[in-house]
Amino acid sequence: MADYLRTIKQLIDKHQMLTPAVLDGESVPQFKADLEKAARQRIQEERQRGEELRNNARAIDVSNPNNDSYSTNKSYKDHWNKMADHYLQSADHLEAQLDNGFIENFTAPLQSVAASSGDKDRFDTWQEIKTASHLLSAYSKKPLPGIWTLEKFASPLIFAEEKDIAAYQKLRGLRGEINHALFEQTKGTLAQHAKKVPLRELCQWRSLPVFDAFATHVSALLEKTQKRTPCFLYPAAGTHYAFLQTVFRLAENNAIDAATIIATDIHVDPNKMLAHFQGLQAAQVIEKVELGKSYPNLNQPWSYFFVREGTEQTFTLFYRSTQGKLVPIYVKLALNRSGEAYFRDEYLKQADAVIIHDPGSGDVKDSIRLLDEIVTARGRVGLAREQLVLMEGGSAALNSKTIQQSHPTKIKGSYGHCNGIEGIGEFFNCTQEGAIVLSVGEF
Repeated sequence: MADYLRTIKQLIDKHQMLTPAVLDGESVPQFKADLEKAARQRIQEERQRGEELRNNARAIDVSNPNNDSYSTNKSYKDHWNKMADHYLQSADHLEAQLDNGFIENFTAPLQSVAASSGDKDRFDTWQEIKTASHLLSAYSKKPLPGIWTLEKFASPLIFAEEKDIAAYQKLRGLRGEINHALFEQTKGTLAQHAKKVPLRELCQWRSLPVFDAFATHVSALLEKTQKRTPCFLYPAAGTHYAFLQTVFRLAENNAIDAATIIATDIHVDPNKMLAHFQGLQAAQVIEKVELGKSYPNLNQPWSYFFVREGTEQTFTLFYRSTQGKLVPIYVKLALNRSGEAYFRDEYLKQADAVIIHDPGSGDVKDSIRLLDEIVTARGRVGLAREQLVLMEGGSAALNSKTIQQSHPTKIKGSYGHCNGIEGIGEFFNCTQEGAIVLSVGEF
């Protein structure tokens, strides 16, 4: 393993480029095709942008030096022409690289690496390099100055030291134990899927057994309120997707017809969230995912940006229960929509249950502060109906005055922040053993 990593590292150092596709068990011919397709698309985009800028320059009138706006117009015209030259030269240079056989020359030494992994047509068949790179390394953005080049499509991969590689190997050796601890108690396709994901993605599925058990409490509330379309609020959700297990369990128990999840955060890429949902579709955990409305109207999830009032992107997941019932799950990702608060009042008013799961830096006090914020917001908006809260249940939480005023019910299983193994992974050695369910309507 370590020798294999060093071989890859030598190639990276030599060529100063390596796309993530290489590290994903992709076939050698497919990698070549994908890289050339990306390069050709970049050439087209650069040329199109260059022509647009050239047309902008042509439209500026500098025919009369005596005109009051002559100096300003000439400055703009020169700027547009300079930018047009930049993009058009970039396209020409990139095309020349392709025509000179750059892709073939680059992939030739990688062929032997593919063969050393046990399959002459694939890079890193078991995703060892990709997993190690994500867990232990970082992509370093070092774009070359000036015009676009093929090297700029990707970033050099900085590998960790030998001791980190040893720690990664230890994680791989413990995968069976990790799977048993995290997922063995949980039935269903989501748990089976989580057992197979790369190590770097395991943290997104931690606390799965607790979320499965939480469905029983939600079901009791829905039966009491005669509601079959619950709404969940998950402040500071990040890229934690284990909460889907609660909804899937409710669907399996025929307790719901649909569900809404409002996930808030400050910097989660909607495009990556869509990719994760598409992964669930590919693994047949869900039947399909559809991209919904956005606010402002961004058209594409990856074109989101931090506007002053924040952004929202919705997704619809379709889950088919083992009984054959198709249940739509509406996921709203709300980014920077709450100012300094964890959530907007309107989100809380819609919610039947609120999920608190490691909202800060791993300190349970952050979870307690969030609970206090929920209670305060309920009073501010005059919300009297019952809502459930799922949160960490360690001793620090149970000593909270707010929690002592309720009647918390304990759920066994690791929940919240986890330290990982030797600081890697954040899915093992969790700091809070167990969770609690509160009914804030009882305060």
